[in-house]
Amino acid sequence: MKILRTKKSWMRLLVMLMLAICLSLSGVPLGSGTVKAQGGAAYYVDATGGNDANSGTSPSQAWQTIQKVNQATFAPGDSILFKRGEVWRGTGLVVSSSGVSGAPITYGDYGSGALPKITVASLATNWAGPDANGEYTLANITNGNIVLMEDGKRLTGNTSMSKLPGPLPGSLTPGTWAWNSGAATVYYKPTSGTPADHTVEITVGAAARSGSTNGKSYINIQNIEFYGGFAETLFVGFGGDSVTVSNCIIHSGYRGLEAYRTQNVQLLNNEIYDINYKGIGIMDGSTNGRAAYNYVHDIGKLDTDDGDMEGILVGGGFTQQRPSYDIVEYNTITNIGRDWYKGKNGTKSLGTMSAPGITVDASNHVTVRYNKIHDVWRDGISLGASSADAMYTQVYGNLIYRIGKMSSVNWTNSGIELTVRWNKLDHTQIYNNTIAFGNFFADTIYKQAAINVRVFGPDTQPITFKNSQGQTVTLQPVGSLDDMMIKNNIIAFNQGDYMLNMTIDKGAVLSNFVSDYNDMYRNDGGNAVFWNQNGTTNIYDSNHIIGSTAGYYSYDKGQDTHSLAVDPLFANAAADDYHLLASSSVLSPAIDAGTDVGLTQDLDGNPVPFGTAPDIGAYEYAGPDLLINMFNKYAAALPAPQKPSLVKEYNMKVNNAFDQYMHTTVSKEDEGSDHDKNIHDQSLQKLSDLFYLFNESDSWLSAEQKLELSKLLLQLTDLLNRK
Repeated sequence: MKILRTKKSWMRLLVMLMLAICLSLSGVPLGSGTVKAQGGAAYYVDATGGNDANSGTSPSQAWQTIQKVNQATFAPGDSILFKRGEVWRGTGLVVSSSGVSGAPITYGDYGSGALPKITVASLATNWAGPDANGEYTLANITNGNIVLMEDGKRLTGNTSMSKLPGPLPGSLTPGTWAWNSGAATVYYKPTSGTPADHTVEITVGAAARSGSTNGKSYINIQNIEFYGGFAETLFVGFGGDSVTVSNCIIHSGYRGLEAYRTQNVQLLNNEIYDINYKGIGIMDGSTNGRAAYNYVHDIGKLDTDDGDMEGILVGGGFTQQRPSYDIVEYNTITNIGRDWYKGKNGTKSLGTMSAPGITVDASNHVTVRYNKIHDVWRDGISLGASSADAMYTQVYGNLIYRIGKMSSVNWTNSGIELTVRWNKLDHTQIYNNTIAFGNFFADTIYKQAAINVRVFGPDTQPITFKNSQGQTVTLQPVGSLDDMMIKNNIIAFNQGDYMLNMTIDKGAVLSNFVSDYNDMYRNDGGNAVFWNQNGTTNIYDSNHIIGSTAGYYSYDKGQDTHSLAVDPLFANAAADDYHLLASSSVLSPAIDAGTDVGLTQDLDGNPVPFGTAPDIGAYEYAGPDLLINMFNKYAAALPAPQKPSLVKEYNMKVNNAFDQYMHTTVSKEDEGSDHDKNIHDQSLQKLSDLFYLFNESDSWLSAEQKLELSKLLLQLTDLLNRK
């Protein structure tokens, strides 16, 4: 068989072959193709131009209502397509049939314009009024589980689920509402004008959902906007296997998107916002689920929003079925919670009001990685074991910044929080996270930190609650934390209590704990480490973190002996760029300062390690400056006449090879202009020249130095070929 290769592929093969010979490398993995799903019938739904008497099999014969879709039976491979620009109100979508592996049933869109919208909410038009305060009334509302929306956004009101103070009839302010249970009436004051000047929608009922997969399996839901649900806005459950929800917008409900007792669920690239309780939930025994590339924002923002207000939750309180083998990755989570103490006025809340970016609770083998979490009012990531053991949790590669915005805090307010009241939180790994510019403090004895570990003992007051069967249960706290690793994390420029808090009560268990190869830097001269174990407290300030004598945290506790306590040198923190600074003259001290924890890529997808060792933090520096910097260091010992020409030649070739190629648009073998391909070839040729420069420099480079430089050259070549 004849194999044809382009000039580009031959050059790539030549460079890789030379480096493989130099380093004795072999075994390059190859990617695999995708599997095409089987086809099926397509059914069309048009809220304006459709008719349920039609066949539904073409846009001109489209159905009209959600009720028609819910009552129909579909075959594996079928598609149900909703017309863009249309809205379906009053009835939520309920999936009626299951697909099979390789032939899922798809609910999606057709046409042009805005995504199709589906909501269980109904238009509210029968308003009476206004009264003297400008309030309007809607009668015969007998259920207090209400979502009231004006122009697609929730309004502040006194839903029966909230225990916080809410608006009252007779004293409403613009954009608020109140429910009077005795009168079975909703009172509403528009943000402006009259109700007729707005689109006002109302959802009533604790079980109201705008979409549900109804326990069915092999379902794809994509490119649909769901809003206005109460129980959940879009519900995947009870049960079901291989459901994918992608590219949907889910908003303006009490809860957002939830998977419950499912298997192999994929929640991908959705936007979730304007939710009271939680944006995404993978709940109660769901296994092998994945929440990835979602944008979750503005959760728990209204004054009466009550509960835990989480961005993403894996687990659930006081349930006996643990989620297992779930992954939360590449999500952006921001603006979770609010300063709810303002206006609480001593009233009990429905939940802890913890407002974390991500919560993992009572789970097994859950991975939280490569997420960006910022501007969250309390915890960045919260780990717990509230009702069952939480085992084998991995948290790595996350960027967590500007966490902890509360004016007053009685409890959780940390970058990464681990709380064990009872049960076990064992085999937890916290690797290569960057936690920066947070404000970690509490008004109580429970101190907060960038990484905060709290294990309760038997001296703590018992807690009483009702389980899922309605039985009253009393638990005496006795927590256990075994086999916990904290490595390669950057903790920098945070304010508040501490960088690391270890509070282990008498009788609680802490064993096989290792913290090392971190960079803990505080520039305000504050405290760094709080360590309270079995009644003995040690506090270390930011000048006594790493040291070889008594009084230093690393010496006294035998932890973080390879760690740093220096400015990590972010590229541009003012612009939220937390990559590591690198130039031909300055390198971040976190570069190559970590240890191997088994990671192969960073938050950007760059290879780990790039250099002689992994970097500390979420980002691995990958570029020419590390190669140049290392070469300059080795060349420093050269005789003066020889040094300038070699260094200049080397630096110029590396920079030209990298910079020329990074400014091209070529990303695939058959894409880009001939000019771009020629630049790519020239870049690789320059790297090939560098290989020979290394190979012929026996007079001034040692074998070990040549090996290290050649490794970096291989990594740089691989990086160019990825672009």
